[in-house]
Amino acid sequence: MTKPDPDESLEALEAELAQHRALRGRSQAGRTAFRVWSLVIILALIIGALLVLQYLVSQIPPPGERRPAGGQESARE
Repeated sequence: MTKPDPDESLEALEAELAQHRALRGRSQAGRTAFRVWSLVIILALIIGALLVLQYLVSQIPPPGERRPAGGQESARE
């Protein structure tokens, strides 16, 4: 049995490494897009929650002002 030529072995290894690098580059691009979209969705949810909180806080009456128990304005006012 003959030994493979070292140059041929080196070329084969370099070709295999190049193939792995190409695969890794594609998977990293997909992972980056996933991370960006995840951040966009999280930020949108945070902004939505803050808007809801702002609305709820605006509905709180100032101190000293009383509201009827039913939550409706009285007819006398």
